[in-house]
Amino acid sequence: MAINTNECEQYGLWANYGLRGNPFSPDPLQAFGGELSIQTFFGREKEIKQINNIILNNSQSRILVNGNIGVGKTTFVNYVRALAFEKNHFTTIAEIGIQHDWNSEDFMQVTLSAVYTSINRIKGIRNKFDKEFLEKLDVYFGTYRGSSQGISGGVATISVGGEKGISYGAPAFNSFVMKDTLKEIVENLKKIGYVGMTIHYNNLELLNDKDEKNIIKLFNGIRDFLQTEGVHFIFVGDMTVSDMLQKVPRVDDIFYGPPVHMESFSFQDICSILDKRIKELSIGGKMTSEKPYSDEAIETLYKLYSGNVRAILKSLTTAITALSVENKPIKLTPVPMGRALRRIAEERYVSKLNQTEIKVLRQIIIKKETTNKLISEALRMKPQNISNAITTLRQYNCIRLSRVEGRARYYVPSPEIRWLFFDVSTDGQKLLREFVSI
Repeated sequence: MAINTNECEQYGLWANYGLRGNPFSPDPLQAFGGELSIQTFFGREKEIKQINNIILNNSQSRILVNGNIGVGKTTFVNYVRALAFEKNHFTTIAEIGIQHDWNSEDFMQVTLSAVYTSINRIKGIRNKFDKEFLEKLDVYFGTYRGSSQGISGGVATISVGGEKGISYGAPAFNSFVMKDTLKEIVENLKKIGYVGMTIHYNNLELLNDKDEKNIIKLFNGIRDFLQTEGVHFIFVGDMTVSDMLQKVPRVDDIFYGPPVHMESFSFQDICSILDKRIKELSIGGKMTSEKPYSDEAIETLYKLYSGNVRAILKSLTTAITALSVENKPIKLTPVPMGRALRRIAEERYVSKLNQTEIKVLRQIIIKKETTNKLISEALRMKPQNISNAITTLRQYNCIRLSRVEGRARYYVPSPEIRWLFFDVSTDGQKLLREFVSI
């Protein structure tokens, strides 16, 4: 395959495959823009129908989308938002990432700020809004943001517009004003042809770091905000979030039906996802595209990760970057890929650990999911020593929190640590170990 020098420079190693970019990108597809368009989304027909039935047949809703980390929840909701946008449901440009230290006011203010930014950036919206209302939004979020700092309870008066002496009064920004502001935004959107709005929140599980009292306080504080007419709030989280919401019955009751649950993709689904990406990224013209991987490599990673699409894509990106040779295309096959990934896991993670941390990591790998207490009992070590080791392992991204039950926190190996399951001495007959030797 003849490769033009300029194309090589523009597309990097991917030009060797006739591609404009990385088909293995583990990042979520975005509702707007992105190197890989949302049109490369594949599958989830049943789940799409379930969530569309809620959005298109109700004037407001609260929806929970759950599933294990890395199964494609964010991309799924971005695709749903893109479909809804085509049917005149306004949405924010990007999803909103929930932070563990938010209170109810933070939640509402970040939401409104994301909506305001999207009103300004999506073509043809801002210039159709009520001018006076836009000036108020500018006070809160834009050009004149901060002008009312230090004023409490009353009205902030500032000069706006093209004429000197024209002043605009904006009420202090409290929870009541924020709810009214969202309501007024929806009214303006409906006047210009939108039928409603969808707002997407990621990482709901991060609120598990709060104690139960503060979780209840946060959700009770946003309950009325979440019932704004014309708005569909979609929350994305792992398998722990349903239990979290059940701690706040007044909020749990306003969610629509059971969660929209995401299972891992099938092997054929993964192959179809990659095929669509290769097709979209093809440079075209006189250049043909070719797959940078063998089906056997995908099958090996599928077995290792039980279909977790993010872990598979991240492994492919890491392996091909490690093995690529300048201006020479390679095709990932199981044995070289496995050896490269194991070597990276040893160098990047295991080499940083002391013996206690290695023992704790080995125990988590063996048990697949376990707690501080269970590790302490198995290793006959003090709980404090286990806690210190777990803190270090989390800092190095060797393990992650899986779920919380009462005071018990369950930990699992990170996807990268699973690269240690590759057997570097294999002859190719049995590439994946049943046990990790570290």
